Amino acid sequence: MKYLYSKGANLFAITVLIVLFFSTQSFAQGNVQVTGTILDDAGMSIPGVNIFEIGTNNSTVTDSEGNFTISVAGPESELSFTYIGFQTVTRKVGNDTNISVVMKAEASELDEVVVIGYGTAKKSDLTGSVVSISGKKLAEQARPSVAETLTGRLPGVQVTSTEGSPDADINIRIR
Repeated sequence: MKYLYSKGANLFAITVLIVLFFSTQSFAQGNVQVTGTILDDAGMSIPGVNIFEIGTNNSTVTDSEGNFTISVAGPESELSFTYIGFQTVTRKVGNDTNISVVMKAEASELDEVVVIGYGTAKKSDLTGSVVSISGKKLAEQARPSVAETLTGRLPGVQVTSTEGSPDADINIRIR
C-alpha cells in the first residue's frame, strides 16, 4: 500500500512539473502588441504600407491614415516596412510598443512598375505595349487642357470632342 501511495505522488508531481513547464514556455513567448504610424518625407501618412515580422508569416497593412497594429513574438522581433516607390525600413521592436516610421521616397523604383487593370508588373515583364509621355513633353505644348495635349501623341489613345465649341466635353478612349 505504501508503494502505491508514493507512485501516485510521483505521478502527481510529474504532472505538476509538466504543467508548470508549459505555462512558463507560454509566458516566455508572450505576444507584444505594437502600434504605430507610417509617414513620408513630407510628414504625410502613407496608406497600404506592408508591415511584416521578419522570419514569420505575421504581417499587416496600414489603414487609410497610415496607422497599424501588429502582434509580434517579443521584444527581439524585427519589423520590415515596404511600399512601392519607398526605401524599405527595418526596425527592432525592443521595448517600444508605439513605433513611428518615416519612409524616404526612392524615385528610381517608380519607373520600373506599371499599374495594370488587375495589379502591377515590371515594365520588362509585360507582353503588351506600354506607352508613356513625360510631364515635360506635356508642358511644352500650349494647350488649354491636358486632354487636348494628348491628342495625336500616344498610339492607341483617341481624344475627341463632343461638340465643336471650346468648352465642350472631351472623351478619351484607350484601346
